Amino acid sequence: MADQSAEAPNPALTVVIVGVTGDLTRRLLFPALHRLVAMGQLGADTRVVGYAIDDWTTAQMVTHLHDGVGEFGDGVDEAVW
Repeated sequence: MADQSAEAPNPALTVVIVGVTGDLTRRLLFPALHRLVAMGQLGADTRVVGYAIDDWTTAQMVTHLHDGVGEFGDGVDEAVW
């Protein structure tokens, strides 16, 4: 059987994060997701669904995660973001 993994496109994926405003997500999960997108390992149709008990607006959450990628990741590539 031939190895098709190198040729097969990445399937659509939905990542669900419980506690999206938390420290683990900011320090590890989002920097890792950003890196995977930058490396072409996650497709453009990948969706992230987040849940948190904090009463934040979407803009507050996105800023929080964006800053986390910049601080704890390899830096924010705005084209990837």
